[in-house]
Amino acid sequence: MDITQGELIALLDYYCNPDLPLLSDVDAQVLVGIEMPSVVLAKGIDLHHSIRRPMFRHLFRMVPKEAKVGFCDAESALVNRATMLKKATSEDEAAALVTGWFSGKISRVLGLSELDLDLSRPMHTYGINSLVAIDLKNWLAREIGADIEVYVLLGNMSLGTVSALAAEKSRYR
Repeated sequence: MDITQGELIALLDYYCNPDLPLLSDVDAQVLVGIEMPSVVLAKGIDLHHSIRRPMFRHLFRMVPKEAKVGFCDAESALVNRATMLKKATSEDEAAALVTGWFSGKISRVLGLSELDLDLSRPMHTYGINSLVAIDLKNWLAREIGADIEVYVLLGNMSLGTVSALAAEKSRYR
């Protein structure tokens, strides 16, 4: 359900009023404008790490009415990647899978088309800084099952080489 800008401002005016008494923990948790994780994933967008906090875990169990049949939630996305990596018959096949997923993740983070990414270039040439590298490191650990150090992501290894290394180090292989 979408709310208008006026409704949001009215909510903020009300809940930020210092003259009101403090609400209990149950009453104070008002969420406005949050999409269900299943809807975000169905759009092909990665979830922000903050949505995985325990206070939001109930959102992963809810399926909105408008969700398309066949959407995947965060857990099934992990299982699908793990299953696909386990079924890969060669290191090259696993590396190709990881390269596709990883380049897709990087293109979304940077707001680029996947066609604009050159797999032979190091990631730092795209302006990836240490904060983005930490996010990518966490994504690789969660989604690919590979522990890749931040200095590797910021070093001179090409995007394709980092992807192959992640496939090789994956606990799903």
